[in-house]
Amino acid sequence: MVSRSSGTVNGTVDVRQQVLDAASRLFLHYGFKKTTMDEIASQVGISKGALYLHFKSKEQIFLEISNQVHTHLLGLLAGVVTSDMPADEKIRQMFLDGLSFAWDYFHQAPHAPEVWGETTAMFTARNSEFYRQTQRLTAQVIADGQASGVFRRDLDADRTAWLLALACQGFAPPYLRVSDRKELADGILDMIELLLPGLHAGDGQGQTQDVT
Repeated sequence: MVSRSSGTVNGTVDVRQQVLDAASRLFLHYGFKKTTMDEIASQVGISKGALYLHFKSKEQIFLEISNQVHTHLLGLLAGVVTSDMPADEKIRQMFLDGLSFAWDYFHQAPHAPEVWGETTAMFTARNSEFYRQTQRLTAQVIADGQASGVFRRDLDADRTAWLLALACQGFAPPYLRVSDRKELADGILDMIELLLPGLHAGDGQGQTQDVT
């Protein structure tokens, strides 16, 4: 998962973040179910009682790690949104960055797929909100592209963002059709190239998108 700190805040040991970093490593290498609070405490070098002062349960630790991973990815995507790239290039880069991040996460350690699955199963509402946030970022790029004349003005930005995400789901875990990272990246870019003509202003400008 994503390491969020060097372990200190203003010269003081950040025990809470050290717990999250240690737990992340243990979850990825041994699995969520097999990792215990005792093992997490041992990795950090604190007592189990001290660990419970920071987190009430292993599930709470897991949720906080998941939140940090999502926050990190949203930050990457937001950086693309606020960049000086043209709108169509932003669409390419956002999907490439987001789906490549998921690939790297999924393949970084032996139990990473299990951790991904546990996150999906345990935090359905939180994951749904994360996907809504990513789609809002895509919708913002589409709306900006419409304002600048790059994309068709008759498109519904929110629905179009959802459709783009749906079209690219084949490049997300569990990777039934993708065998390596290069194939993933090439496939994402090829898919976006197929979809972008439907967004670009031009011959289809006067058409109305079917939203039924």
